[in-house]
Amino acid sequence: MTHSEDYGIDGKFYFDGMCHWLSRIHGDLSGKPCLVSFDMSNETYYTTPTPLDIPLDICDNFYIDCVRWYVFILNRSIALMSTYEYNNTFYISILIELGMKETWNKLFTLGSSTCITRSIGGRNMDNILFQTHDGALVWYDLSTQKNYKG
Repeated sequence: MTHSEDYGIDGKFYFDGMCHWLSRIHGDLSGKPCLVSFDMSNETYYTTPTPLDIPLDICDNFYIDCVRWYVFILNRSIALMSTYEYNNTFYISILIELGMKETWNKLFTLGSSTCITRSIGGRNMDNILFQTHDGALVWYDLSTQKNYKG
């Protein structure tokens, strides 16, 4: 496997016999992390490039290091959420196949919300658990596009 650096503590999890986390690959000039998956049964690594769902014209001085990516489980699938730190619009995609390019299926774009900062996980395809700026937890209902505590 190509040497990589840890991308942060968010989104490291064990799912379906594999450990998954976000990492940046040294030498990749895109600045985007990839999903690294380690199969515990045969000790094999897979790297899956992440998409840049965020429109590059989101601001006048777009800077890739201001994009935040999070991986989590949503309805028994690996999901990727990305957001630009100055915008608070969230883009959520589902992984189709490990180790493949362009394998993320974009599901939702959540409008700007000033109170939510990052995803914790999903109960089902209708509800995603987020952490707020003050550390509280709220559910986001995708059908109504409203936050609620629960």
